[in-house]
Amino acid sequence: MPPRSYLPSKVQVFSKQLPPEIWIVVLSHLVDDRRSLKVCAFVCRAWLSTTRPYLLQTVRIHNLSTCTEIDASIDTSPDMARYVRKLHVGPIHGTDFSSRDEDMPDVWSCCLRLLGKLKGIRKLAIDLDHEWIDLIPKNIQGRLPGLLEGVETLVLKNVLCRGGLASLQGMLLACRRLSCLYLDVVRFPDDDGSPYHRHGATINHKEILRTFVYNEWEASDSSEDLLRWLASGEMNFSPSRVDLARLTDGTWDVLRAAGDSLEYLTVDLSWPVSCPPTAPAFACNTWLASIEIVRFDLRTTGALGFLSNIGATNTGMRQLGLSLLGSVSAYVSSDASIRREVDSHLARLARSLPALVVTLYFHYCFYGGDDIYNIITELVDNLTLFREARSRLVVCWSATPEQYQHAQAVDLDLKQMCQPNMEIRQIE
Repeated sequence: MPPRSYLPSKVQVFSKQLPPEIWIVVLSHLVDDRRSLKVCAFVCRAWLSTTRPYLLQTVRIHNLSTCTEIDASIDTSPDMARYVRKLHVGPIHGTDFSSRDEDMPDVWSCCLRLLGKLKGIRKLAIDLDHEWIDLIPKNIQGRLPGLLEGVETLVLKNVLCRGGLASLQGMLLACRRLSCLYLDVVRFPDDDGSPYHRHGATINHKEILRTFVYNEWEASDSSEDLLRWLASGEMNFSPSRVDLARLTDGTWDVLRAAGDSLEYLTVDLSWPVSCPPTAPAFACNTWLASIEIVRFDLRTTGALGFLSNIGATNTGMRQLGLSLLGSVSAYVSSDASIRREVDSHLARLARSLPALVVTLYFHYCFYGGDDIYNIITELVDNLTLFREARSRLVVCWSATPEQYQHAQAVDLDLKQMCQPNMEIRQIE
C-alpha cells in the first residue's frame, strides 16, 4: 500500500468528476458566505476559478490603504474590474478621530477614481459614521454622471453632506439607472445656502425609482425639502416599496406622489405623526397590498389616525402588520377606550377589505417578567376580529431562548413565537 502522502485527495478526485458548470451552480449557494468561499478557493484550481468572481463581487473599503491597494491591483490586472458589482465605502477606520477626519476626503476621492474603473458597479453603499463629506469634490465636477451611470442601488448611511441638499440632488440625478434608494440619517449644514450646482447631472433617468427607504429621526427644513423634491417628479419617482421612519408633511407628499404604484409600505410610528393633508390619506394608493406598522404604540399620537386613513379604495390590501414593542402588560393596562377604538378599526378593515390578514407582532415583550402566554391570549380573545374572523388574524411574539424551546412542543393555536431577539427593522 503506498504511503498516505501519495494517496490522491478525495476532494481532488471528486472535483475532476464534475464539469465547471456544475461547480458554478454548487458554489453559487455560498455567494453570501465569503469565509467559505475563501476556503473553497484554496482547494483546487477548478474551485479557484469558480469562486474568484464571487469573491470579487463585493469590494469593501474601510481605510485609505485598502482603497489604494485595490486601485493599484485593478491597474495591474484590469480583468478584475469586470467581476465587481458592489462597492461598500465605510465606516472609515483611523488610529484616532483626527486622522480619520483627515483621511475621509482622500478615501472618498480614491473611491471616485475606482468608480471610473469599475464600470460594472450596480450597488454603491456609503456609511461614513456621521462624518462630514463633500459628495461632489471640485476635481470631479462634470464627471459624476459618467462615474455613477451604472449604479442601480444607492445606500447613504450616517452621511453629513457638506455641500448641502444641492450636492445630494446632483448625486441622485447622476445615477441614471437608479431604482433603489436607501437614505439612513443623511444630514445637511444648517446654512444650506451653498453655491453647489449639479455638476453636469441632467434629468435623463432610464429607470424608475421603485424602492425608497428613508430613515431620519430628526425633522429639519432640508430633509423636508429633499422629500418634496423627490415627490415633485424631477426624478422618475414611482416607488412600489416605501419604508419611512416617521410621518411628516414631506413623507405624506411622497406617499401621494407614489400614487397607484405603491404596493408595500412600512412606517415607524414611534414618533409623533403629522396629520395627512387629505383623508383618507391612502385614497390614491389603490394598489396598496401591504402595510407594516413598526413600533405601533397606543400611547403615540397619530397611531389611531393612521389606521383610520386606510379606506375603501384600498381593496387590494392583503396584509396589515402591527409590531408592538415592550411589555405586553403595558398595553393591557392602557386606556380601555383606546383599545376598543383599535379593535373597532381592525374589525372595520376586515369587513371592508375582503382579502386582508392582520398580523400582530409582540417584540421583546418578555422584558419585565410578563406571563406572556396568558396575557396575549386574554388580549387577543377580546378582539372582535378574533371572534368574527379568526382565520384572518395571526399573532406572533418574541420569547427568551428558554421560552422558545419550551413552547416548541406546545399547541399554540394561532399564537406563534418569533425567534429570540428578532430584529424588526434593518436598512440594507
